Amino acid sequence: QFSFRAPPGFAETNIRARSDLEPQGCAGDLAWYCLRFSLEAFRWADPVSVSARTWNVIQAPGGGPVPSEFSGEIDFGDGRTAVFYCSFLAGDQQWAVVSGTRGHLRVDDFVLPFHGNESGLVVQQPEFQVGGCRQVMEGHPTEERFREYSEFHPSAPETRLFRRFAEQVATGELCEDWFRHSRQTQ
Repeated sequence: QFSFRAPPGFAETNIRARSDLEPQGCAGDLAWYCLRFSLEAFRWADPVSVSARTWNVIQAPGGGPVPSEFSGEIDFGDGRTAVFYCSFLAGDQQWAVVSGTRGHLRVDDFVLPFHGNESGLVVQQPEFQVGGCRQVMEGHPTEERFREYSEFHPSAPETRLFRRFAEQVATGELCEDWFRHSRQTQ
């Protein structure tokens, strides 16, 4: 899920609410982060099918409606699926969960790291124990923390992205994966 609660006046002042500039609204602005994460989680497999739904729309004065709340489902085949939600209506969230047969991984800041110098993830491998009428769910979480600075620090993700892009432009040595991944995300 990637969402933020748009402030008052958003529809009147923000290009993401203007159908002539961003006709897909929150889907065009936020969903691609969710799609990219899902594609990466499934090692860039091509989807078998995709479905989506617009839940709410907003409309800038003089323009057409754009999605303000949107969800989608991606079927990668062989029982592998991804579901995402993005919104200009829900509170600030940028989390992802990858579930498997033996547990799940949760990342609370998959778009940009929260303020500070550390990011992390939690891997949980729960055990469900049943004995007669007694049922116990044990979590067994393991938290991994790592240095990741935010807000334009030289090692921040967005800073590294711009530096890598500039290096490719300067040298002419383009990373072919970027083109393939961009097309696939779109």
